[in-house]
Amino acid sequence: MPIDRILVAEDDDADAAMIGSALSSLGEPLNIERVDCGAEALERVMGRQGWQRRPGPLPRLLMLDLKMPGIGGLEVLALLRNNRRCRHLPVVVFTSSALAQDIQRSYEAGANAYVVKPLEPAAFREAVEILARFWCGFNQPA
Repeated sequence: MPIDRILVAEDDDADAAMIGSALSSLGEPLNIERVDCGAEALERVMGRQGWQRRPGPLPRLLMLDLKMPGIGGLEVLALLRNNRRCRHLPVVVFTSSALAQDIQRSYEAGANAYVVKPLEPAAFREAVEILARFWCGFNQPA
């Protein structure tokens, strides 16, 4: 049975550690990979340009922060949705922004879900666990 890969695009070390801890505690065989900028997220999903590296299998889920250095989450999302291979990759925007315009723009760019990071650690952990269980357990990928 293949191990589900979750790609976490998160530039905040504390949030990334909490996400990793929550995912690791599920007891499921998950390959959790973290990147801290949009460019690296695109590289991990789409591969490098040219002959240097071909893209590997898509992750089962991309948890995407909006506010990252360089290429932000909205731009990452738009580029993924414009790529034939990545068009159906489940992307959950997992961010601290509760601004209506960020939510609207994320869905317009093709987000599958938008979750505002809970401030309380137990609720944060629960949100991550629920997302992983749904997208890696119940959801049937294209």
